[in-house]
Amino acid sequence: MITIDEESCMLCNACTRVCALNIIVQTESVPSIETGIPCMRCGHCYSVCPTSAITPSYPNVVIPSAEEPAGVADKNELSRHLKSNRSIRLFKNTPVSIDVIENLLDVCRFAPSGSNARPVRWVVVHDPARVRSFSDGCIEWFKSIPEGHQLKSFADGMLAFQGKQEDLISRGAPAIIIACVEKQHINEQNSVISLIDCVIALTHLDILSSSFGLGTCWDGFASILISMNPELAKPFDIPDELVFEYAMMIGYPDISYLRIPPRDPAQIWVAGEGKRS
Repeated sequence: MITIDEESCMLCNACTRVCALNIIVQTESVPSIETGIPCMRCGHCYSVCPTSAITPSYPNVVIPSAEEPAGVADKNELSRHLKSNRSIRLFKNTPVSIDVIENLLDVCRFAPSGSNARPVRWVVVHDPARVRSFSDGCIEWFKSIPEGHQLKSFADGMLAFQGKQEDLISRGAPAIIIACVEKQHINEQNSVISLIDCVIALTHLDILSSSFGLGTCWDGFASILISMNPELAKPFDIPDELVFEYAMMIGYPDISYLRIPPRDPAQIWVAGEGKRS
């Protein structure tokens, strides 16, 4: 899955140092590839090679253009961006193009993943009618919960709030993006890791969206309610082979935030020293 061009290799051994599984082995000439351990397809060897002597041939993997070199964001700009990023609960009645969403998710595929398994699959619900159908279905389900049911007080509270908010469930978002994993990937050993991978990928989406003029909000209600009643997810048309993990509302904000809000100081303990004052 990895080939090294002997003529281009400058014997710097950066690839052997960066290989997480140590399958690229330093020799007196061009590094050799051990065949006993499967490559985890992280691409680090390709990324560090100064002469582009390494060519990965991973199945179904798109190699980014060499014209787009790796880079690091300015620390001040990135810090301000992260401090300014807000959860959006007021959206314009403007659809989000599937092309724009695909551009966002194209970046999210570079999110870190446990053992570089990259299990995240995306379901995009960019039809506002489907989003509203989900919200309406949740409200109708609340109304059907009988007295004495363990969720009755929760449902009554949600219905009371719904009377003050046109769409408490999805906040009027025109689209929802759902991070899923394939059923075949889920077992007792990796179910938690798969959820974490989805959350990491959604975090990339959350941070990136505002650069596209969009706003996001973590859809905890969708995640909680679908876990209680999977039938509520029907409007999302999730393929049978996928498992719902977490969702995020997305749309064009109908409000602008002009200042960074106040927050408590970071609470930090240093090993061997105790809490920082």
